[in-house]
Amino acid sequence: MGNYHEWGSEFKYFEDVENVASEIGDYCCKWGRIPVRQTKEKYGTVRVYSGWGIENLFWFVKPNYCFYQWSQKIRSFDNAIFGIFFMLLRKPIFAWQRFIYNKAYQMAVKKYPHIREEILTDADWPEYIDGNDDIMEQNWRILDDNGNSVKWKRPNPR
Repeated sequence: MGNYHEWGSEFKYFEDVENVASEIGDYCCKWGRIPVRQTKEKYGTVRVYSGWGIENLFWFVKPNYCFYQWSQKIRSFDNAIFGIFFMLLRKPIFAWQRFIYNKAYQMAVKKYPHIREEILTDADWPEYIDGNDDIMEQNWRILDDNGNSVKWKRPNPR
């Protein structure tokens, strides 16, 4: 993969890559309530590790917390009432989160066009980002059932 960079190489945008990762993570968490677990620069590429969905009110209020931090009584009530509510809204929530995830990446590419490839190559969910097929076809390889390398094709999103 031609867009990986080592420290000390001629690539001079490591700070931009780190900023992009933080900006994408912050935007996803704030507007999509997407649980972003980590953002970082790795080998000069953007890494944003996230999940999807909302299980209960706590995860809606604090989407990027790893552990439930309210008391057990509140948690039981939260799971019983709000857990059911969010389960009923799973499809619209997921659609909204996909929209926000795509928008975050689109905004990052627009703001930092000089590192477009570094932003898009290692996205956790590339199938939810519009306009990245050229980057994915160039940089990603998937193995078929026989172990042969095949070019990336956009999978059907869930």
